[in-house]
Amino acid sequence: MQMKKEITAVKGSKKPDSIPDGISKSKKAIVAFMRANPQVTNRALIARESGTSRWAVVKYYDDIRRTMATD
Repeated sequence: MQMKKEITAVKGSKKPDSIPDGISKSKKAIVAFMRANPQVTNRALIARESGTSRWAVVKYYDDIRRTMATD
């Protein structure tokens, strides 16, 4: 249920600052970077540039891509 709320919030948001507090800071950073750089698919590069761990990127990557594809 929580994941659905997060996905809905990310779908409706064009700005990462408007994403509700229920979403982790690392996920917000990853979403912001991926929206600004949709061509980047290298998870290590996304982690380095967004200031998060590669494991966080691996955890959220597929959900974020799926959400971005439906926008």
